[in-house]
Amino acid sequence: MRNEAFGLASHDDRFRVLLEALPVAVCTTDASGLITFFNQAAADLAGRRPEIGRDRWCVVWRLYWPDGRPMRHEDSPMAVALRENRAIRGIEAIGERPNGTRFPLMPHPTPIRDGSGAVAGGVNMLVDITDRKTADHLRQATVLDLERKGAAILQLIDAVLRETQRQAQSAEAQDLIEQAIRRVATISATQSLLHDPDGATRINSWDLLSAICITAQTPIHDSVELLCESGAGDLASETAMPLALIAKELIANAVKHGLGGRAKMYVRVGLRREFGGYVFTVEDDGPGFMLQPEHARSFGLGLVMALARQLNGTFEVERGPGARCIVRFPDPRVLN
Repeated sequence: MRNEAFGLASHDDRFRVLLEALPVAVCTTDASGLITFFNQAAADLAGRRPEIGRDRWCVVWRLYWPDGRPMRHEDSPMAVALRENRAIRGIEAIGERPNGTRFPLMPHPTPIRDGSGAVAGGVNMLVDITDRKTADHLRQATVLDLERKGAAILQLIDAVLRETQRQAQSAEAQDLIEQAIRRVATISATQSLLHDPDGATRINSWDLLSAICITAQTPIHDSVELLCESGAGDLASETAMPLALIAKELIANAVKHGLGGRAKMYVRVGLRREFGGYVFTVEDDGPGFMLQPEHARSFGLGLVMALARQLNGTFEVERGPGARCIVRFPDPRVLN
């Protein structure tokens, strides 16, 4: 019996030594939430030394929710973990030290169960996320600044193009400038979707196609019905801008050559996943056409070919009935 007790005490001592050596704040409680142990990292983080057997649930002096509302200690993640007998993850909080300084933290409370599965105590790891929050705020400020500057540049380009169009003498020059103005509008619409203060690297494909189709519908005839559909999920953000410009050119090309003298035509825009990449299509019910070498030098399809290469993809056209333009490109997240 003496050896068993000695072995248990030695195990407990080794456990405490291990927790004390950790560079992250750790504390333990009994089943009622009373603090039974905390390491030096926890005391440094909290700016105080809790009273063993008196402080309950948390070593931090005061707690707040991320929006600044006070958090009662009995509502803290550790209290919930003990009360509901489950680990709590993904919760952020703000701690306050006795000297008034505050810091963001992420607790990781986990119940300790006895042989029957009942709560015998708990262990909590408190991670100081100050550096991460500072980096997040800096990134958000940078993104917002770039967004404002990008919008101002696009507005300036649009104004210059419109003034140039007004002064242009020939109808051909005015038409070319009008196409450039529409491309700038497409870039602007896509840029607003790419703006994400949280730093996300993906964009919803349906949101992108919807923005493209809405932008494309403005200059086209009422006799053209534009249908958009996507089952591709998310796209890597770096593919959004080239794809939006490709879509704009192919829709304009379909309308220009597919309507003819008819009273109504249909253009279908689609995007789907396929074998680690994507297939983007623009189909119309017009007379159709075959891709020719001279198209590489044209203002519209030449741009589509160049943008497809930028996506490390391919461009092809199938004919009859109508035209079916196909751009296949890989997912850069798979390539990397």
